[in-house]
Amino acid sequence: MSFILDKNILLSDFTRLKEAANHYIRKRKYELAIKMIEFASELMYNYNVILHDDEIEHQIQKISRDIFSEDKARILISARSERIVFYDFFGLDFRGLTQQYLSALFSLGYEVLYVVHSDRDSKRMSVILSELRNYPKAKIHYLSSNSELGVAKDLLDTVVRFQAKKMLIHTAPWDVPVFLVSRLISSQVETFLINITDHAFWIGKSMIDYLIEFRNQGYNISRSYRAINPTKIFLLPYYPVIDFNVRFEGFPFCSNNKKVIFSGGALTKIYGSSAYFNLVNKILQYHKNIIILYAGNGDEKYLINFIKQNGLNDRFFYIKERKDISQIMKRCVFFLNTFPISGGLLAQYAVKCGKIPLGLKNEYFKIYNFETVLLGVEGNQFCFSSEKAILSEIEKLLYDDSYRKKKELSLKKSVISPNDFEKALGGILENKASSFITYDEEIDLTGTEDIYFDLENKVLKIYRSRFLKKRNIYLSVLFPNYFVNGIISKGTKRINELAKK
Repeated sequence: MSFILDKNILLSDFTRLKEAANHYIRKRKYELAIKMIEFASELMYNYNVILHDDEIEHQIQKISRDIFSEDKARILISARSERIVFYDFFGLDFRGLTQQYLSALFSLGYEVLYVVHSDRDSKRMSVILSELRNYPKAKIHYLSSNSELGVAKDLLDTVVRFQAKKMLIHTAPWDVPVFLVSRLISSQVETFLINITDHAFWIGKSMIDYLIEFRNQGYNISRSYRAINPTKIFLLPYYPVIDFNVRFEGFPFCSNNKKVIFSGGALTKIYGSSAYFNLVNKILQYHKNIIILYAGNGDEKYLINFIKQNGLNDRFFYIKERKDISQIMKRCVFFLNTFPISGGLLAQYAVKCGKIPLGLKNEYFKIYNFETVLLGVEGNQFCFSSEKAILSEIEKLLYDDSYRKKKELSLKKSVISPNDFEKALGGILENKASSFITYDEEIDLTGTEDIYFDLENKVLKIYRSRFLKKRNIYLSVLFPNYFVNGIISKGTKRINELAKK
């Protein structure tokens, strides 16, 4: 019988990992406790049964108090308002929001300390590094410790030396070290978390001063589901950073007399549901002069099998992520978004390239409607709740040039400009006020985790091979009699029975 992951199993494992973290905290083995917290957080981020956890927040606070108890006396004594720290967990060109925020900070005239981990690939952040080196008031610090505690202490020392008044945090949902530091300094340094995963689980809500959301739905999720004070939340939409001068790398097919539909995003966004694949099949069945090109990343086996089984080898092409996305966009008729999980950044890429983003939506899960990352879309529909409706729209876009061009012209103000982004960020940092107004609305997330469980159980099947094995190794310290060298010797069932006692 195959393993089926459900909410009860996930929450049970999540609880066991938090218990293991508590065990290590009591033993003052903080490095191991942090590993437990990070693994539990990454686990929950992948399935999003809950969006925050107070016990984990308290664990991080406890570790921070213990490891930094002797450092409190040397915290910032002469912080300067013109200085700001930008902590970047990722270090990736044209991904996330690093370049958008750095560009705005440069234009606002801040002295910027950019902090990134030393093991990040310099080739994958070459543009970021070049922009920093070309700005005379920027410094770069690499966190080089091999331990989580070492990273936290290095970060604290760096912030203290720089004497900044503010800190922007651009991080992963499970990054413990940065929040060990932000808890300690928040009374003297204003900390702002840039929330790039508004619909997902993340840690740190109790260890920051302010939260920056990119859409109103994120504001309401943090207000309702994370119980964050609305006065601490600011709205700031983002824009994509695009290199329009990059060289076109070509198509993996001959495009003569063919119309190209471009699609793309992490492959997990189209797995777990047959809707995207059914739509693609019908598009190619109804329109013989169409080729669909998909650019993405992830486990490609499922997609390749779909292509082979449906005889689409010369109609549907898959390529890895490329840097010439703008050039591909220029050469397509429109952009087809992913489903059941939609992508916001590539939809914005399409808009900035003058191409219409199009996709399916689920009326019950509005958080996955990519129109929410666009501005001024009233009266201009891009998402459709039925296959019939989107196929009708696709036919118009393919064969009615005047209709398509009129719709393309309406895209011009759908994404915030860099200048407006800069002004809005300045208002948030200096006046604690955003020029973008939030409004209360009810966001129903009931059942959204089913998307992730379907994805896991029908396609990915990584929980047993990746998370479960790692969990068992971590929990072996609590039940050593039932493990040999980190491997279960008497069965998972018995371990779980003991853990429940």
